[in-house]
Amino acid sequence: MAVPKVVFTLKEVAEYLNVHPDTVRRYVKRGELPAFKIGTDWRFNKESIDRWRKAQEERCRRALQARWDATKGASQKPKKRSRDGGRA
Repeated sequence: MAVPKVVFTLKEVAEYLNVHPDTVRRYVKRGELPAFKIGTDWRFNKESIDRWRKAQEERCRRALQARWDATKGASQKPKKRSRDGGRA
């Protein structure tokens, strides 16, 4: 029985996230991607990467929802007021 992989190398996490290794290095350098070093090599805990990815997805979903809400609100025409200011 194969043991599930719990720690990735930089190349493996790039493949896992389907991005270029330079992108992973850039995220690590900015402190955006959870990682740790063993000697001079970066390592990534799969569980931490999965949490990070889920948080990114949620952040994107909220941003898209906010854009949708803003667009939807802008397209609705304001109600016209009568000449007497709404008084009967």
